[in-house]
Amino acid sequence: MAGSGYFRIVGDAGQDDIWLDALCYAPDYQTLFPLHESCIAISCRAIDHFDSRRKDAVPTSALKLLYRLLSARFIRRKCRIDEPLETSNDIFDLCSSSCDYGPRSALALSRLEWWGAKYDVSNYNISFKLAINNSQKFYTDPIEVGDIASFVHKVLQSSPRRRDESECTPKTTREPQRLERLPTELLDVVCSYLPTQSVIALHCTSKMLALQIPLDAAFWRDSLRDGSLHPHVWDLDTKWIEQHLNTPRAALLDPTACWDWKFAAKLLAKKRFRVSGCDERLLDVPDGLWNRCRIWATIEEALGEQVRERSEN
Repeated sequence: MAGSGYFRIVGDAGQDDIWLDALCYAPDYQTLFPLHESCIAISCRAIDHFDSRRKDAVPTSALKLLYRLLSARFIRRKCRIDEPLETSNDIFDLCSSSCDYGPRSALALSRLEWWGAKYDVSNYNISFKLAINNSQKFYTDPIEVGDIASFVHKVLQSSPRRRDESECTPKTTREPQRLERLPTELLDVVCSYLPTQSVIALHCTSKMLALQIPLDAAFWRDSLRDGSLHPHVWDLDTKWIEQHLNTPRAALLDPTACWDWKFAAKLLAKKRFRVSGCDERLLDVPDGLWNRCRIWATIEEALGEQVRERSEN
């Protein structure tokens, strides 16, 4: 309802309305968390990916796990007697800001605008000015990001592989054993059923397997194409990128070998971007992708903290 903290939703029977006080702590009834639909969608993707890497995870709806995460952090914050009133609802510390990464949300950006004159440290002033100039990032659609391919295209164009650049080939000093004795064709079939991270781990197991399972440019390109390497970049059109790359004629038989797809994958792995002092190629990160990474990282950090607390208890 306008001008109040209350929400009215339809009851289970579809007849009576239920009034809920959003973000009001009371153990007797549940709390309603007002979130943008895009935030919910990205959070659920992050939760699914996080649980897929845990051996002890019980299959549960990502939306239910998101609600439990929000509730647990909200109740814990409300139970802290030393928490100031203005941040008692800030369950993800979104009102905070750092010199290295700037404000965590538009809420923190507003605080910088209010209190910016109080800070005299030069690094903080730089962060403050850059944050103000880039404030539109917080409001850019993080789901429909149409210029990710253009960004990666620019990264690849600025990171070509030199002709004289040779990859380090490991030298084996013993006879192959067990899995290493499988023909390369069979290992390829095995790897086709494995998650990307497992293929990388298998490659690092021994020098012999590193020779049989090469992590070449095609591997990194394909892993980016299907989103298996970086689930937060699920919509990268690598075919469009290859069509617009200026590949030399001499390399048309293997165009992927001309471009450093591994370096592009390394850049796309980042979910937090420094305000200053970062790689210059990261200055052109699309606003929507930047916002998506911000939301994903927030949920991912909260999930990791939750797992650590449970293991300690």
